[in-house]
Amino acid sequence: MRTRSGRVKFLTVVGIATALFTAMMLYVFVPAWLNLHVVHEIVRSSALKWYANDEKSAAEKELYYRLEQEGFDYIGEDDCQIFEDGDLRVVSCRWEYYAYYPFDLGYYGHLHFSSRSEVDSSGRQEQVGGLGRALWFEKEE
Repeated sequence: MRTRSGRVKFLTVVGIATALFTAMMLYVFVPAWLNLHVVHEIVRSSALKWYANDEKSAAEKELYYRLEQEGFDYIGEDDCQIFEDGDLRVVSCRWEYYAYYPFDLGYYGHLHFSSRSEVDSSGRQEQVGGLGRALWFEKEE
C-alpha cells in the first residue's frame, strides 16, 4: 500500500491561514489592551491618592507624572478630568489609540478607550472603562 506525500492538504492551508491571522491580531491588539490596564491602574492610584491626601492637586500630580513616566504621551491634560461629584472623588480619562497592521498592509484601527475611578468618603473605590468603540480605516495615499 502506497500513500502519496508532499501534497498540500486543504486543512493544513486553513490552519496556517488561521494561525497567521491570529498572530497578526495579537500583534495589533495585545499592546493596546495591556496599555489600557496600565492606564486603569494609574487612574485608580490617582483617585486613591486624592482620598489619602485630601488634596485634588495630589491626584493631578500623580496622574500626569505616572502617565509621562509610563510613556503615554498621547494622553494629555485635555483627555483627563479630575473633579468632585457629590461625595465622590472622580478621576476620568478618555483617549484614542491608533493600531496599525503589520507589514504595511494599509489598514489601521482608531480605538477609543476610557477609564474612570470613583472613590467615596469612606475610601470605597469603583472603576469602569474599557474599549468604547473601534473604527477601521484604509490609509489614504
